[in-house]
Amino acid sequence: MRTRNFIQSLSYALEGLRYALRSQRNMRIHALMALVVLFLAFILGFSPLELAILLLTIVLVLGAELLNTAIEATVDLCTEEYNYLAQRAKNVAAAAVLVCAFFAAAIGCFLFGPRAVALWALLGR
Repeated sequence: MRTRNFIQSLSYALEGLRYALRSQRNMRIHALMALVVLFLAFILGFSPLELAILLLTIVLVLGAELLNTAIEATVDLCTEEYNYLAQRAKNVAAAAVLVCAFFAAAIGCFLFGPRAVALWALLGR
């Protein structure tokens, strides 16, 4: 079934995002952490380049989580009984999210670390 126009395509994409946020606990956690991190970045006065790096990192994690959700749904559609390859596909998709999340944590340390150390030193005096 082809979509008739851009607005309809956009509505399907937003429905997918709503589904992922409603049904996937980890998606909700990632989205909440993204909002917290962006709020802190604005409070701490991140430069435009730092904000761009942060946004790209957030999009990478959220995109990986969305793909993981799509892969899990597709695998579930294909088989209702246990299948070794189905489990492997789900595990690899989850691993992709994990790799992206570790990458995001490392980027967070690079971006927030110096400010956290400076704040710690300021509060320690």
